[in-house]
Amino acid sequence: MPTYQVSYQTQNSYEYPVNEALFALLVLPAADEYQSFVSFTVQNNIGEGHYLQPNLHGFDQLMIRASGEFTALSLQVDCQVEVAEINPYEQAEEPNVQENELLNSIGFKIDHHAFLAPTRTTSIIREQLPVLMHQASGQSCSDFLNQINRYIFENFSFYEGVNSLLSTPSSTLETRAGVCQDFAQLFIATCRANGIPARYVSGYLNQGEGHIGSAMMHAWVEALIPGVGWQGYDPTNNLLRDSHYIKVCHGVDYEDCSPIRGVLSTQGDNFTSYTVQVTQQQ
Repeated sequence: MPTYQVSYQTQNSYEYPVNEALFALLVLPAADEYQSFVSFTVQNNIGEGHYLQPNLHGFDQLMIRASGEFTALSLQVDCQVEVAEINPYEQAEEPNVQENELLNSIGFKIDHHAFLAPTRTTSIIREQLPVLMHQASGQSCSDFLNQINRYIFENFSFYEGVNSLLSTPSSTLETRAGVCQDFAQLFIATCRANGIPARYVSGYLNQGEGHIGSAMMHAWVEALIPGVGWQGYDPTNNLLRDSHYIKVCHGVDYEDCSPIRGVLSTQGDNFTSYTVQVTQQQ
């Protein structure tokens, strides 16, 4: 079972003094069937304590409330997490006929409505999608999801300069470029347009493997395959989730998984930067 040391550091500066603030950070590894969250420490320059509070989807947010005046916030979170050995190719799918019947059943659509309904950043008209992003008649979910993963990897360029919070699947299709966030949301939009539940995942990636996007927090997708469950897909690298991936949280789109949010009493602009270090322990 691989063990990782994860360090998340953020620097936030403010044009004018902040009188009061509440920060919520989604940066702690999740504890689930594939991961064991061992420990974490938190340090900040404003001398405030922290507490944990679950978000809408049940993932722990690191909360910091500041009552004194400050113009800069430096924060470091160090975590240790164990990840199970995952073989993403050990899948026992339902036969295609049963798979399609389940995907099209009213009960299934109601149960998974949150991950089937489009949002601003995961909405696309099915007719806008290239032919290879349409599920063919009789094609299994697993085969189709691998096809999407491969298509995005082979036909889109990873380029940080094009990313913005205003990106949509349509704009990513047009530019054929983006970052992991954009590719994940295009993948999700494609799944939902084809009737397959999908959710956005935020986390970390083993930096020792040379994968694209490992220098920052990484985004990938979990799609629901009938008879199998939620499976992880990384279109930025054309990989399936394995033990090199450290999950923090999932949600309907990026908005549910933003690493840092804050409510502040201040004026003017603010500037944020962060770094991530992921080390596999021997």
